[in-house]
Amino acid sequence: MPEVPQKFQMMGILQLAAGVCNVFFGWAVGSMVWGTVGTACSAIATLGLCPIGFLCGFVSFLIVPVGVIEIVMGLLMLISPQSVRGLVAWMPLLQIPMILLGDLISPVMGIVGFILGRDPEVIGFIEGM
Repeated sequence: MPEVPQKFQMMGILQLAAGVCNVFFGWAVGSMVWGTVGTACSAIATLGLCPIGFLCGFVSFLIVPVGVIEIVMGLLMLISPQSVRGLVAWMPLLQIPMILLGDLISPVMGIVGFILGRDPEVIGFIEGM
């Protein structure tokens, strides 16, 4: 079994932190966007990308399940990295589009994960033994 690279472990810790933040703050973002001033909050929270108000606010509650996925992924990356090696490259594809829902944590983590995932040592680990 190959040794787990430091950058892979760092990605796991960052995934875990992003997931915890999204679970705790995702309800606030979703509630704010879905609230009585839905259109204005939606336009501000999504940087003008989703000015539909209540509909966009309701969809903003998807931040919480994505946070749960990030927590599970981060824990598995730290506890059992062999089991999630192939999934690591797909996480940024889930995280980066979350900017459309007002989430700023997941897209940043997706970009960082994408950058750290391109390290030759991490690529070698992900591709196998």
